[in-house]
Amino acid sequence: MDRTENHVETLLRELNPQIVFFVFQHWLPNLTRRLGIKCIQYWIVNPLSVAYFWNGPRQSQGTDLTDLDLMQPPPGFPDSFIKLHAHELRFLAASRKMEFGNGVLLYDRLDIGARLADANAFKGCREIEGPYVDYLETVYKKPVDEHRPSIKKVYERRNKRKVTT
Repeated sequence: MDRTENHVETLLRELNPQIVFFVFQHWLPNLTRRLGIKCIQYWIVNPLSVAYFWNGPRQSQGTDLTDLDLMQPPPGFPDSFIKLHAHELRFLAASRKMEFGNGVLLYDRLDIGARLADANAFKGCREIEGPYVDYLETVYKKPVDEHRPSIKKVYERRNKRKVTT
């Protein structure tokens, strides 16, 4: 994936889109910025996970976090009632050291993309995940949006169908 930058640049120049969504290509925001294209990092995990585990929220804690560090939420986290099992914490601490691509750690790759992107987006629901989305907006200092209908709108649509049928 990291070796596709030149090919992607050629395609973007030909297609000239207004916006590009990306997941793992931490180098894409710099490329799109040079071309005058907006880019959005689309997270494939839920906002709570990013808010609790990712580098951005935990930046003040350093890079070598242990399972004990992950037991406590990052500073300013909106909900401190998350309790993880020891085996989950060990796995999460180990996954922070996983390389993904050309010598870049997975968590660093996603954090770099989130910091450089024009905005961040999730598949989520404001009523459920709103506090975590708001928290991530303060961490990354840019818009964060969730793309799914609100519970209220789904309920209203369902009731409207019952009345009209």
